[in-house]
Amino acid sequence: MNATVARVTGETLLDAPQPGGRRPAPGRLALVQAFVNTHYDLATDGGGELLGDPKALGAWMSAHALIAPDARLDAQDLERALAFREGLRALAFSNNDEPLDEAAVEALAAASAGAATEIRIAPEGPRFVPSAESALDAGLAALLAITATAMIDGTWPRLKACPGRHCGWAFYDHSRNQSARWCSMQICGDREKARSYYRRRSERLGAGAPVGDREHERGDQGARRGEREDEGEHRLSLRGEVDADDHPAARRPRPSG
Repeated sequence: MNATVARVTGETLLDAPQPGGRRPAPGRLALVQAFVNTHYDLATDGGGELLGDPKALGAWMSAHALIAPDARLDAQDLERALAFREGLRALAFSNNDEPLDEAAVEALAAASAGAATEIRIAPEGPRFVPSAESALDAGLAALLAITATAMIDGTWPRLKACPGRHCGWAFYDHSRNQSARWCSMQICGDREKARSYYRRRSERLGAGAPVGDREHERGDQGARRGEREDEGEHRLSLRGEVDADDHPAARRPRPSG
Protein backbone atom coordinates (compact mmCIF):
# COMPACT_ATOMS: atom_id res chain seq x y z
CA MET A 1 0.00 0.00 0.00
CA ASN A 2 2.63 2.56 1.01
CA ALA A 3 4.77 2.00 -2.07
CA THR A 4 1.71 2.38 -4.26
CA VAL A 5 0.68 5.61 -2.58
CA ALA A 6 4.18 7.00 -3.05
CA ARG A 7 3.80 6.74 -6.82
CA VAL A 8 0.82 9.11 -6.88
CA THR A 9 2.31 12.57 -7.43
CA GLY A 10 1.46 15.84 -9.09
CA GLU A 11 2.86 14.43 -12.32
CA THR A 12 0.05 11.85 -12.47
CA LEU A 13 -2.62 14.49 -11.79
CA LEU A 14 -1.65 16.98 -14.49
CA ASP A 15 -4.70 16.07 -16.59
CA ALA A 16 -7.10 17.07 -13.81
CA PRO A 17 -9.05 20.19 -14.84
CA GLN A 18 -8.01 23.39 -13.09
CA PRO A 19 -9.86 26.73 -13.33
CA GLY A 20 -7.72 29.40 -14.93
CA GLY A 21 -5.33 26.83 -16.38
CA ARG A 22 -3.45 26.67 -13.09
CA ARG A 23 -0.83 24.03 -12.46
CA PRO A 24 -1.62 21.60 -9.63
CA ALA A 25 0.28 21.52 -6.37
CA PRO A 26 3.78 20.05 -6.57
CA GLY A 27 4.55 16.42 -5.84
CA ARG A 28 2.24 14.42 -3.63
CA LEU A 29 0.49 17.53 -2.32
CA ALA A 30 -1.46 17.42 -5.58
CA LEU A 31 -3.23 14.34 -4.22
CA VAL A 32 -4.46 16.26 -1.16
CA GLN A 33 -5.55 19.08 -3.47
CA ALA A 34 -7.46 16.63 -5.67
CA PHE A 35 -9.18 15.12 -2.62
CA VAL A 36 -10.30 18.54 -1.34
CA ASN A 37 -11.64 19.35 -4.81
CA THR A 38 -13.89 16.30 -5.01
CA HIS A 39 -16.79 18.60 -4.11
CA TYR A 40 -16.77 19.86 -7.74
CA ASP A 41 -16.53 17.53 -10.72
CA LEU A 42 -15.13 19.71 -13.51
CA ALA A 43 -14.50 16.83 -15.93
CA THR A 44 -18.09 15.76 -16.58
CA ASP A 45 -21.32 17.45 -17.54
CA GLY A 46 -22.93 17.01 -14.12
CA GLY A 47 -20.36 19.10 -12.31
CA GLY A 48 -21.48 17.82 -8.91
CA GLU A 49 -20.17 16.02 -5.86
CA LEU A 50 -17.72 13.23 -6.72
CA LEU A 51 -18.11 11.43 -3.39
CA GLY A 52 -21.87 11.05 -3.39
CA ASP A 53 -22.02 7.60 -1.78
CA PRO A 54 -19.68 5.03 -0.20
CA LYS A 55 -19.13 3.27 -3.53
CA ALA A 56 -18.04 6.53 -5.18
CA LEU A 57 -15.70 7.24 -2.26
CA GLY A 58 -14.15 3.79 -2.55
CA ALA A 59 -13.76 4.14 -6.32
CA TRP A 60 -12.02 7.52 -5.99
CA MET A 61 -9.69 6.42 -3.23
CA SER A 62 -8.73 3.17 -4.95
CA ALA A 63 -8.19 4.98 -8.26
CA HIS A 64 -5.74 7.24 -6.44
CA ALA A 65 -4.00 4.31 -4.72
CA LEU A 66 -5.19 5.28 -1.25
CA ILE A 67 -7.03 2.01 -0.57
CA ALA A 68 -7.06 -1.43 -2.16
CA PRO A 69 -9.45 -1.92 -5.13
CA ASP A 70 -11.42 -4.57 -3.24
CA ALA A 71 -11.90 -2.46 -0.08
CA ARG A 72 -15.48 -1.89 0.99
CA LEU A 73 -16.57 1.36 2.63
CA ASP A 74 -19.87 2.19 4.33
CA ALA A 75 -22.00 5.26 5.12
CA GLN A 76 -20.04 6.01 8.30
CA ASP A 77 -16.81 5.94 6.31
CA LEU A 78 -18.31 8.41 3.85
CA GLU A 79 -19.44 10.77 6.61
CA ARG A 80 -15.99 10.63 8.16
CA ALA A 81 -14.18 11.19 4.86
CA LEU A 82 -16.31 14.23 4.05
CA ALA A 83 -15.66 15.74 7.49
CA PHE A 84 -11.95 15.10 6.92
CA ARG A 85 -12.13 16.79 3.51
CA GLU A 86 -13.97 19.86 4.76
CA GLY A 87 -11.50 20.22 7.63
CA LEU A 88 -8.67 20.34 5.12
CA ARG A 89 -10.62 22.93 3.14
CA ALA A 90 -11.03 25.03 6.29
CA LEU A 91 -7.24 25.01 6.71
CA ALA A 92 -6.84 25.97 3.05
CA PHE A 93 -9.24 28.88 3.56
CA SER A 94 -7.09 29.98 6.48
CA ASN A 95 -4.07 29.89 4.15
CA ASN A 96 -5.95 32.48 2.07
CA ASP A 97 -6.41 34.85 5.03
CA GLU A 98 -10.02 33.77 5.60
CA PRO A 99 -11.36 33.21 9.15
CA LEU A 100 -10.61 29.74 10.46
CA ASP A 101 -13.65 27.48 10.75
CA GLU A 102 -12.81 25.98 14.12
CA ALA A 103 -15.74 23.58 14.07
CA ALA A 104 -14.54 22.11 10.77
CA VAL A 105 -11.01 21.74 12.15
CA GLU A 106 -12.36 19.98 15.24
CA ALA A 107 -14.32 17.64 12.96
CA LEU A 108 -11.09 17.00 11.04
CA ALA A 109 -9.36 16.02 14.27
CA ALA A 110 -12.18 13.66 15.16
CA ALA A 111 -12.21 12.13 11.68
CA SER A 112 -8.45 11.62 11.88
CA ALA A 113 -8.71 9.38 14.94
CA GLY A 114 -7.35 5.99 13.96
CA ALA A 115 -5.56 7.29 10.87
CA ALA A 116 -2.16 6.51 12.32
CA THR A 117 1.21 7.30 10.79
CA GLU A 118 4.75 6.44 11.78
CA ILE A 119 7.89 8.53 11.37
CA ARG A 120 10.89 7.19 9.49
CA ILE A 121 14.21 9.01 9.83
CA ALA A 122 16.44 9.08 6.76
CA PRO A 123 19.47 11.13 5.67
CA GLU A 124 17.25 13.28 3.45
CA GLY A 125 14.85 13.99 6.32
CA PRO A 126 11.88 12.46 8.14
CA ARG A 127 9.09 10.62 6.33
CA PHE A 128 5.56 10.03 7.55
CA VAL A 129 4.40 6.51 6.74
CA PRO A 130 0.75 5.40 7.12
CA SER A 131 0.46 2.54 9.59
CA ALA A 132 -3.30 2.22 10.01
CA GLU A 133 -4.98 -1.14 9.45
CA SER A 134 -8.50 -0.43 8.16
CA ALA A 135 -8.99 0.70 4.56
CA LEU A 136 -10.28 4.20 5.30
CA ASP A 137 -7.80 4.74 8.13
CA ALA A 138 -4.94 3.89 5.78
CA GLY A 139 -6.21 6.24 3.08
CA LEU A 140 -6.76 9.15 5.44
CA ALA A 141 -3.41 8.49 7.09
CA ALA A 142 -1.71 8.81 3.70
CA LEU A 143 -3.39 12.19 3.17
CA LEU A 144 -2.37 13.28 6.66
CA ALA A 145 1.21 12.21 6.01
CA ILE A 146 1.33 14.27 2.81
CA THR A 147 -0.20 17.29 4.56
CA ALA A 148 2.23 17.08 7.48
CA THR A 149 5.17 16.84 5.11
CA ALA A 150 3.92 19.90 3.20
CA MET A 151 3.63 21.84 6.45
CA ILE A 152 7.24 21.01 7.25
CA ASP A 153 8.70 21.72 3.81
CA GLY A 154 6.82 25.02 3.41
CA THR A 155 4.53 24.15 0.50
CA TRP A 156 1.34 23.86 2.56
CA PRO A 157 0.67 27.63 3.00
CA ARG A 158 0.43 27.93 -0.79
CA LEU A 159 -2.51 25.51 -0.97
CA LYS A 160 -5.45 27.90 -0.68
CA ALA A 161 -9.23 27.67 -0.92
CA CYS A 162 -10.92 30.21 -3.17
CA PRO A 163 -13.25 32.54 -1.21
CA GLY A 164 -15.52 33.16 -4.20
CA ARG A 165 -19.25 32.65 -3.65
CA HIS A 166 -20.22 28.95 -3.89
CA CYS A 167 -16.58 28.07 -4.61
CA GLY A 168 -14.02 26.77 -2.10
CA TRP A 169 -11.89 25.29 -4.90
CA ALA A 170 -8.40 24.41 -3.64
CA PHE A 171 -5.66 25.87 -5.81
CA TYR A 172 -1.91 26.05 -5.45
CA ASP A 173 -0.43 29.55 -5.40
CA HIS A 174 2.64 29.39 -7.64
CA SER A 175 3.15 33.18 -7.58
CA ARG A 176 6.50 34.44 -6.36
CA ASN A 177 5.05 36.63 -3.61
CA GLN A 178 2.30 34.14 -2.67
CA SER A 179 -0.40 36.73 -3.42
CA ALA A 180 -2.94 34.74 -5.49
CA ARG A 181 -6.40 34.84 -3.98
CA TRP A 182 -8.84 33.39 -6.53
CA CYS A 183 -9.03 30.03 -8.26
CA SER A 184 -9.76 32.02 -11.43
CA MET A 185 -9.62 35.78 -11.80
CA GLN A 186 -12.08 35.55 -14.72
CA ILE A 187 -14.71 33.73 -12.66
CA CYS A 188 -14.45 34.40 -8.94
CA GLY A 189 -12.12 37.41 -8.92
CA ASP A 190 -13.95 39.60 -11.43
CA ARG A 191 -17.35 38.71 -10.00
CA GLU A 192 -16.33 39.53 -6.46
CA LYS A 193 -14.90 42.86 -7.57
CA ALA A 194 -18.16 43.61 -9.38
CA ARG A 195 -20.17 42.70 -6.27
CA SER A 196 -17.99 44.94 -4.10
CA TYR A 197 -18.41 47.82 -6.52
CA TYR A 198 -22.17 47.31 -6.67
CA ARG A 199 -22.44 47.25 -2.86
CA ARG A 200 -20.38 50.43 -2.51
CA ARG A 201 -22.43 52.13 -5.21
CA SER A 202 -25.71 51.08 -3.57
CA GLU A 203 -24.48 52.40 -0.23
CA ARG A 204 -23.57 55.74 -1.78
CA LEU A 205 -26.97 56.04 -3.46
CA GLY A 206 -28.70 55.04 -0.25
CA ALA A 207 -26.87 57.84 1.53
CA GLY A 208 -28.17 60.37 -0.98
CA ALA A 209 -25.06 60.64 -3.17
CA PRO A 210 -25.68 61.80 -6.77
CA VAL A 211 -26.21 59.07 -9.32
CA GLY A 212 -23.62 60.51 -11.71
CA ASP A 213 -23.07 59.14 -15.20
CA ARG A 214 -23.83 55.60 -16.35
CA GLU A 215 -20.35 54.48 -17.31
CA HIS A 216 -20.45 51.54 -14.86
CA GLU A 217 -24.00 50.40 -15.59
CA ARG A 218 -22.86 47.19 -17.26
CA GLY A 219 -20.70 46.40 -14.27
CA ASP A 220 -23.71 46.86 -12.00
CA GLN A 221 -25.75 44.48 -14.11
CA GLY A 222 -22.99 41.88 -13.99
CA ALA A 223 -22.77 42.22 -10.24
CA ARG A 224 -26.53 41.73 -9.87
CA ARG A 225 -26.32 38.60 -11.98
CA GLY A 226 -23.51 37.41 -9.72
CA GLU A 227 -25.67 38.03 -6.65
CA ARG A 228 -28.36 35.77 -8.15
CA GLU A 229 -25.98 33.03 -9.21
CA ASP A 230 -26.57 29.76 -7.42
CA GLU A 231 -24.07 26.99 -6.73
CA GLY A 232 -25.03 24.96 -9.78
CA GLU A 233 -24.43 27.90 -12.08
CA HIS A 234 -21.07 28.49 -10.44
CA ARG A 235 -20.04 24.90 -11.12
CA LEU A 236 -20.90 25.36 -14.80
CA SER A 237 -18.94 28.60 -14.89
CA LEU A 238 -15.86 26.90 -13.50
CA ARG A 239 -16.18 24.03 -15.95
CA GLY A 240 -16.52 26.41 -18.87
CA GLU A 241 -13.47 28.41 -17.76
CA VAL A 242 -11.14 25.41 -17.52
CA ASP A 243 -8.32 25.72 -20.04
CA ALA A 244 -8.95 22.85 -22.49
CA ASP A 245 -5.52 23.22 -24.08
CA ASP A 246 -3.78 22.48 -20.81
CA HIS A 247 -6.26 19.86 -19.61
CA PRO A 248 -7.38 17.33 -22.23
CA ALA A 249 -9.91 15.84 -19.82
CA ALA A 250 -11.88 19.09 -20.02
CA ARG A 251 -12.08 19.41 -23.81
CA ARG A 252 -15.82 19.96 -23.94
CA PRO A 253 -17.89 22.88 -25.26
CA ARG A 254 -18.09 25.81 -22.92
CA PRO A 255 -21.58 26.39 -21.49
CA SER A 256 -23.42 29.25 -23.16
CA GLY A 257 -24.41 32.37 -21.34
